[in-house]
Amino acid sequence: MEFSILEDIDVDSVYKISVDAFNDLTKESYLKMSEDSNYKFFVAKGNGEVVGFIVLLVVDEKTEIIKIATKQEYKRMGVARALLRVVEDYSKKLGHTGIMLEVNEHNEPAIKLYESFGFKEIHRRKKYYGNLGDAIIMVKLF
Repeated sequence: MEFSILEDIDVDSVYKISVDAFNDLTKESYLKMSEDSNYKFFVAKGNGEVVGFIVLLVVDEKTEIIKIATKQEYKRMGVARALLRVVEDYSKKLGHTGIMLEVNEHNEPAIKLYESFGFKEIHRRKKYYGNLGDAIIMVKLF
């Protein structure tokens, strides 16, 4: 699997994966984030196509995962785990001491992945997703 920082031509692929996974941001939102130096995109490519991505917000000395998604046919093949490793390495190179993220309390596969990668729950935002559940704030320190 190949990893790279987002290139302009990849925004379409990222958006398509995002629509399947979340359907909450517009293509224009991703374009604006890709133009903002505080956001970093990493993509995983397999067979020449984008099969997963991760979006980070990097402000001051903090790395926060904003989005992570894998193409449906590549789920459970280690793409998200590999992207998390890339982000950890990137964060360490920046001198950061950890990574933060939030996840819906009902997204059990994601929570299990994050816990297996060393993330710990530090807080809950009650009813953050309305009737769809609480947001769990997780951190991995290194």
